[in-house]
Amino acid sequence: MALAESLSQMYGGVDTEQVQRDYAHVLVPGETVEYACKTIRDLFIVTDRRILNVDKQGMTGAKKNYDSIAFNRVGRFAVEFGGKVLGMVTVRIWASGAGGEKLEVQFDKTANGEGIQKVLATKIL
Repeated sequence: MALAESLSQMYGGVDTEQVQRDYAHVLVPGETVEYACKTIRDLFIVTDRRILNVDKQGMTGAKKNYDSIAFNRVGRFAVEFGGKVLGMVTVRIWASGAGGEKLEVQFDKTANGEGIQKVLATKIL
């Protein structure tokens, strides 16, 4: 079983092969999707090289913003369970170095927060 299949099956992700095809236009040659899951409206993707958050904007979602942090630039991360709305999962990832930008992603209550934390820990630690 490939790493992508095992991470998605264990931690409640979506079909990584479909995500690989749908987002091939933003992946670099040879980059492989290892885990992906839906957020409230968007898609959170973990590849073999980076964390990518697809943020659909506007009424139709036609406009998209792609936030990306390479694993070697992750300074720390946090996963919060049950935040503002009971059951909501929030992931925060800080980039190391100058600026220390933060990526914040919110998932609905159906997200497997423990699974997302384990995927990030597997890739980052």
